[in-house]
Amino acid sequence: MNMKNVIITLFCLTLLTSITFAEFSVPKETIQQITLDSFFDETRTINDNEYLVYSFSGNSGNVINVSIDVVNGNAIDIFLLNSEQFINYQSILLGSSSKDFYFFSIGHGNKIKSKSYSFEFPETDKYYIMIDNTFRPENGAIPSGNVDVKLTITNEGCPSCIKAIEALEEDLRITQKSIESTNEIAKEYETKENNKIPGFNVIYPILIILILFHLFKRE
Repeated sequence: MNMKNVIITLFCLTLLTSITFAEFSVPKETIQQITLDSFFDETRTINDNEYLVYSFSGNSGNVINVSIDVVNGNAIDIFLLNSEQFINYQSILLGSSSKDFYFFSIGHGNKIKSKSYSFEFPETDKYYIMIDNTFRPENGAIPSGNVDVKLTITNEGCPSCIKAIEALEEDLRITQKSIESTNEIAKEYETKENNKIPGFNVIYPILIILILFHLFKRE
């Protein structure tokens, strides 16, 4: 075996060893708590064999628009999880579990460099956007160094709540109109009653006065 073949063999063994080591080494976890105001925008560097977690609270019915872009580096994996799903995800990455874990498919991407989606929170809970630059889970992107990733989140509030309020306001307007219409009918009826010929209870005292007047006049 000549020197060239020896060098190539050593290089391949070194590369294989480093990949094997990375696959079985514990990934680095970085968790960042964020608040979902109207707009969030950030670009972060994620190291080789590291996963970055954006953690935030989500209220039922609220909608967010999410955009994730790799601005420098190779493909990554991304996940959108609730609190229970996040615990299962951590177990897999730490090697303490080999079970499949569940995630929201709309916020998932394997071997991607860009993804955008809208998500309505199904319930009030803690939610996690995972940007994964590790060798786990299986069938995902294979890291080859650090990556720079830009995350943008726009909070759209609660469109379904706004629609419900608008529907309630419309019902109130209809009810108010009905009340006004009923009042107008009542006023018309009252006016008609007042314009009628006075009843006997009104005429009777007048008759008594006329009779008395007539009697006194005769005397």
